[in-house]
Amino acid sequence: MTEEKYSKAFEEIEKTVSKIIENPDKEDLEYLEYRKNTISDINVNRAWLKILFKRSKKYLYYSTAAAALILFISVLIFAPSKEESVIESMIVQEIMPAVGSVTLQLASGKIVDLSSDENANELSGIVVLDKSVGEISYEDIIVDNIDETTYNQSVETPNEYNELTTPKGRSFSIVLNDGSRIWLNAQSKIKYPVRFGKNERRIQIAGEAFFDVKHDPQRPFIVETTDYSVKVLGTKFNVNAYAQEESTSTTLVSGSVLIPMKTGSEAILTPGDQLKFSRSDKSISIQKVDVELYTSWVENNLRIEQMPLDEIFKILMRRYDINVYYSDDISKSEKFSGKIPLNDNLKIVLDQMSKVSNVDFQFEKNLVVVKYRDSK
Repeated sequence: MTEEKYSKAFEEIEKTVSKIIENPDKEDLEYLEYRKNTISDINVNRAWLKILFKRSKKYLYYSTAAAALILFISVLIFAPSKEESVIESMIVQEIMPAVGSVTLQLASGKIVDLSSDENANELSGIVVLDKSVGEISYEDIIVDNIDETTYNQSVETPNEYNELTTPKGRSFSIVLNDGSRIWLNAQSKIKYPVRFGKNERRIQIAGEAFFDVKHDPQRPFIVETTDYSVKVLGTKFNVNAYAQEESTSTTLVSGSVLIPMKTGSEAILTPGDQLKFSRSDKSISIQKVDVELYTSWVENNLRIEQMPLDEIFKILMRRYDINVYYSDDISKSEKFSGKIPLNDNLKIVLDQMSKVSNVDFQFEKNLVVVKYRDSK
């Protein structure tokens, strides 16, 4: 591109930036507000440039300045503060959440890929699938022309179970036939009856799930994990029961829950309580916690408070298709506080974390190399 064409391109960039800043639309303002809640404050000018980048692809794609515009914006948004590193930062590596399929195993044993429109059509009359929000619903579904009241009064034990499984990088929600809603975190599984019986509402989970249980004093809601069960009538709580973790935990947001342990003891939780069960020594501990630290994932955020880096990466590895290598042990214990968006480009998030810590992150395809940086 000639010098004259560059000059014209940058004139167009300047006009477009001025226009957007003077007359921001609702989407732009919402984006800026969103970015204020990330791991650290983002420079406002860079945020505006990112808005321009997104909008330029739509409105200026066919202009003669499009190529120069995109290249220019990419450098300004993602380049580090040192001028000598600008050239190296012109091409930005993206590490986005892993893409996998949420699957539903029906009572017949058939497995349906919920990400496929063709397969999802097979669910007609069984569940209602809303792909736009990532949710399936069994509420008000009629089975064999039997309404809910008649079914609940006549069926002792359900015999039709479905199983929903989420992959790495995907969360999903489900509305059970009683109206209870469950959010399933990445790499998790839930087994449940298509219709509950008249005596109880019992489901099984592996991984992590957040529950908003409909109140029904006649039918307690029971969540089974490999370590213990949680019994409630109507409440909101989170259960973390990943098989590879050293402990299982239940965090109560509202209501109350009874937890009969397989060891023979039981515990009653009140709002703000977290029960933690150690798999190594079978011990139980209950403490008051900030529940948002354990439930923010439902909103696709990771809220952390003095969390060691290795614990953060355990969570991020369920969302992103990455492996992590620590060059030293000291970097594992570096602690962070803030809010991490779980749907963002992970490289940008880690770059921000590096700026507020003594840890550097290097990227080699899907491998993140972590190295402690001496502050001296």
